[in-house]
Amino acid sequence: MCTLATQKPKFFAHCTIRHMESQRFLTISGETPTLGDHLLRDNNRWKIWKRQGNAFGLQNAVSDKYVGQSFLGNIVCSSNKMGRNEEVEMDEGNLGRTPFLVSSAGWGKGSYLLWNEKKLTFAKSKEEATLWEVEILGETESTE
Repeated sequence: MCTLATQKPKFFAHCTIRHMESQRFLTISGETPTLGDHLLRDNNRWKIWKRQGNAFGLQNAVSDKYVGQSFLGNIVCSSNKMGRNEEVEMDEGNLGRTPFLVSSAGWGKGSYLLWNEKKLTFAKSKEEATLWEVEILGETESTE
């Protein structure tokens, strides 16, 4: 029996991720995901990996580290592989306006990401979640 967390992820696409409200790009500073400026830079580029359904991994194209939840519950970009703590769900049918659900947050129930003007944290509900624009760069790979 193969669970989602043990299933090998497949490359899906290169992308940029933009905060809808401020139009700033998601980037990293050390191991901390943060918002950069309005200019496209190398560390604003991401690789999307897909397992099954809406389970994705977001890997920074420069550091090759995945965004996920740390042992202490913080949002970090520090993992070398896509494990359960690095699974993010998004609306694949509407990448132009999607919230991100971190699957491992909320004791495994999942919690949506929220940008609170200083850092990424978790929203109390989907309605409070930050909306992101995921722009695919080039062609997507088949995940079938």
